[in-house]
Amino acid sequence: DDLAKVLKKHSDVLVVGFFSAEEIEKGYQGELFMDAARAVEEYEFVYTYDASIATTGDNAAPTEEGAAAEEQQYQGSIVIFKNFDEKRSVFPVTPESKIEELTDWILKMSTPKLMQFSQDRSRQIFKGPIKNHMLTFVETSGTYMDGLKETLATLADDHRGEMLHVYVPSSEDRVMSYFGLEKKDLPRTVIVDISKADGGAGSMKKYLFSGSKLHTLEDLRQFESDFFAGVLSPVLKSEDDKPGNMRGKVKVIT
Repeated sequence: DDLAKVLKKHSDVLVVGFFSAEEIEKGYQGELFMDAARAVEEYEFVYTYDASIATTGDNAAPTEEGAAAEEQQYQGSIVIFKNFDEKRSVFPVTPESKIEELTDWILKMSTPKLMQFSQDRSRQIFKGPIKNHMLTFVETSGTYMDGLKETLATLADDHRGEMLHVYVPSSEDRVMSYFGLEKKDLPRTVIVDISKADGGAGSMKKYLFSGSKLHTLEDLRQFESDFFAGVLSPVLKSEDDKPGNMRGKVKVIT
């Protein structure tokens, strides 16, 4: 009942540790769990001594054998309960587990494979551990929308934890303007690398998808693979040159 209440309150993401009392109070498991709870402020952390409670609920195993296997899997583990994607993600804690590894895993697996950009989510996107983002700009009322979302969700499995996949509605005027896009251009896709931007947008590298507007899975998969292979060239936003820029004593370089 306690788990059901806290899951209802924190339905998006809840981090649960399944440990014995001794592991929580004296073991490396409890120390790691408490360190992670202090380090990750975005989500609620709870723990329980009874792994069997994870085998009940809406997305629990449908058979007794499955429930028993889940209970054995969860004991000594940290589990993310979420209302999207695979619903549960499991991190088995071992003596070799490091706090950096665990916090990165929590932040990655608590992020939807495909998300819609909004100002509320901008911190999750730009301050998160994943520094490569594929942004697809769309008209949400477009006839292509359902198929494109399905394509992007499938693509997101290829480099999960390495590439964040986000679709940006055309109503996000500031983001559209930053990338120099207009509604008539949509859908358009760009990969941005903010690894050198300290979480901001000022020094991000941008790679524009030049494939078909159909945005097929094959084309997008090749685009993403080319990015990780290092064969793409970043695009630069530039002011248009003017014939008179180089005629006077002062030259204007765009």
